[in-house]
Amino acid sequence: MEQKFNKAVEKFQAGQYKQAEKILLKLNKRQPGIPDVAHMLAYIAMEMDKPEVAAEYLSKLVESVTNDAGLFNLLGSARRRQGKVDDAIEAFAKAVSLAPDLVDARFNLASALLNADRLEEAEAEFRRSLELAPDDAESHYNLGAILGGWQRLDEAEQHLSRSLEINPDMPKALYFLADVLRNKGNPEAAMSVLSKALVLTPGSHNLHRLQGVLYQILEQNEEALASYGQARQLKPDDTETLLALSGFLEKASKLDQAAEAVAEGLETAPDNFGLNLIAAKLAYRAGEFDKALGLLDAMTAEDETPLNLQRDRYFELGRVYDRVEESEKAFEAYTQGNGIAARSWPSQEGANNEMVEYVNRLSEVATKPWVSSWTAPFDGKDNYQSPVFLIGFPRSGTTLLDQILDSHPGIQVLEELPIIIQVRDFLEEQGGYPESLARLSNEDIAKLRRLYFEIADKSTERIEGQILIDKMPLNTVEAALIHRLFPDAKFIFSLRHPCDVVLSCFMQSFVLNAGMANFLTLEGAVNLYERVMTLWRRYQSRLPLSVFKIRYEDLVDDMEGTVRELLDFLDLPWDDAMQDYHRHAQNRNINTPSYSQVTQKIYTRARYRWLRYEKFIDPLLDRLKPFIDEFGYGKT
Repeated sequence: MEQKFNKAVEKFQAGQYKQAEKILLKLNKRQPGIPDVAHMLAYIAMEMDKPEVAAEYLSKLVESVTNDAGLFNLLGSARRRQGKVDDAIEAFAKAVSLAPDLVDARFNLASALLNADRLEEAEAEFRRSLELAPDDAESHYNLGAILGGWQRLDEAEQHLSRSLEINPDMPKALYFLADVLRNKGNPEAAMSVLSKALVLTPGSHNLHRLQGVLYQILEQNEEALASYGQARQLKPDDTETLLALSGFLEKASKLDQAAEAVAEGLETAPDNFGLNLIAAKLAYRAGEFDKALGLLDAMTAEDETPLNLQRDRYFELGRVYDRVEESEKAFEAYTQGNGIAARSWPSQEGANNEMVEYVNRLSEVATKPWVSSWTAPFDGKDNYQSPVFLIGFPRSGTTLLDQILDSHPGIQVLEELPIIIQVRDFLEEQGGYPESLARLSNEDIAKLRRLYFEIADKSTERIEGQILIDKMPLNTVEAALIHRLFPDAKFIFSLRHPCDVVLSCFMQSFVLNAGMANFLTLEGAVNLYERVMTLWRRYQSRLPLSVFKIRYEDLVDDMEGTVRELLDFLDLPWDDAMQDYHRHAQNRNINTPSYSQVTQKIYTRARYRWLRYEKFIDPLLDRLKPFIDEFGYGKT
C-alpha cells in the first residue's frame, strides 16, 4: 500500500492529478478511512477545482483528526472556494487556535473576514499576519486597501507603498495606492503611480476609469473623456464606468450628455443606486422636483451599497425638500445623511475636536508679546509677487466669488489647493509651529516663499501679468503664517450671515477630514465657526493686515457694484466678462459642493435661508450673536 501511495504522490507532484486520484480512490475503497489518503484526495480535488469534493473529504477527516491545523486551513480554503465564507472563517479560526503562528492560516482568516466585510476583524488579523511575516506583500496590500476605505490615508499609503517595495509588479496595489493619493489631494502623484499599473495591465478597464477620474481632477477634460471612452471600449457594459462618466458630465454641467450616459446605464442596471442618484440630481437641476423626489424615494440601499452613496441620497433629498421649502423634512434628511457620513469616519469622535484644538492653540500663541518678538519682516528682495488670499469660512460665498474673479482676464484663482497647509507642515517638521514664526530669519522666509510657489507650480501654470488669488476659506486660521511670508499680501474676507454659514455647512456633503468632521452636527459647525472667528479677531487686532470684507448678501443683491469696489482694492478695472461668470464656470472643474450653483446666474433664495430653520438654530443662537452683531447682521 505504501508503494502505491508514494506512486500517487509522484503523479500529484508531476501534475497528473487524474492518475493520482485514480490510484488513491482504489486505495480508499480497499481500506477506507486512512487519513493520509483522504488528505491527498482533498489536495487533488482542490487542484482539479472541485472544492465541494475536497470539503467532503476534509469534513469527515477533521472529525477524527481534531488537532491538525493544516487540515482545518485546507478545509477553510475549500469552503471559501465554494463561496461558504462563514464556514471558511470558522475553519480558519480553528486552524489559528491550534497553531497561532501558522502564517498561511492567519492570512487566510484575514482574507475570509475581508470577503465577509468584517473589516475591523480583518484589519486585526492582517496586522497579526504581518507580525509573523513582515515582508508579505499581500498582507500589506490588503491592510492598505482596508485603511484606504476608511480614509486613514497616511497609514494606507504606508502599507501599499511597502507592498510595492516587496513586489513592484502588483497592479492592484498600484491601483489602490493611486486612489489613496487621489484622496490625499495629490492627483499628479496618483497619475504617476497609475501609469505604472497601466504598463503592467493596459487592458484593465478599472485602471482607465481611474485615469479618467484623475484627469477630471486635473481639469484635463478632453483626456478624462478619452480615458472613460477607453474604459468603455474595454468593457462596454461596465456600470461603474458609466456611473463615473455620468457623474463627470453632470459636474461639468453637460447635462444632456450626462442624461444619455445615465439612461444607457439604467438600461442594463435599472436599480443601480449611483445612476439613479445622478438621475435625481439631473431632475433637480431641470427644476423637476417631484421627479427627483420620486427617484430618491424609490431608491433602496442594500448592505453592499457604499456609505458615500447612501449619504449622498439623503443630502440630495435634503436639497430637494429645501428647494420646495419643506424645511423640517429637509433638516431630517440632512441629519440622516450626516449620521451615515459619521459611520464612514471611524475616528470622527476624536477628529472633530482635532481642528478645534488646533485653532485654540493658535489663539493661545497669538498674543501681543509674541507678535512683538518677531524678527524683522521680509525685506522683499526676491522676484515673487505676493498672492491675494481669499479666506473666510466654508459656505460663506467664496466659491461664487472665486468664479466671478476668475472670469476677469487679469486674475488667476487657485481653487482650494492646500499650498499654505503644505508650507505649514514643512515648518512643523522643523519643529515648534506656530511658535517658530517669531524666529524666522530673512533667509528662512525667502526659502518658504520659494517653497510656496514651487508647490503652486506643481498644480497650475501661473500666467505672467495676472494677479494670483489663493482661495481656501479656512486659511483664515493661517493668517499669521501668510502675513509672515507675504507681509504686503492682501486678504479678501468673505462674509455671510453666521446662521446661514453654519446651517449650510451642516447641509453639505463634504469629503471628511479633521475640519469638515465638525459639520456632521449643527452644534459642531457652530463650535468651529466660533473658534475660527475668535482667532480671526485676534489676528486683526495684532497684525497690520490689508483686508477687504465682502458680504455674500451684497454680492447677490448687486454683483457689479460690490465687485467694482473689490477690484478697486486690487487695483484692477472692471471687465464685462465678469457678467458672464456662470458661462466661464461651466468650463472649469469646480471641486467644491457649490459646483451646480455657481454655474447658474446669481440667485437670492439662499440668502437668510436660516430663518426657515430657526427652530433648529435657536438653541445655538447666543453663541453666534457676537459675530452676527460684529459683521453687521444684527437687524436680520
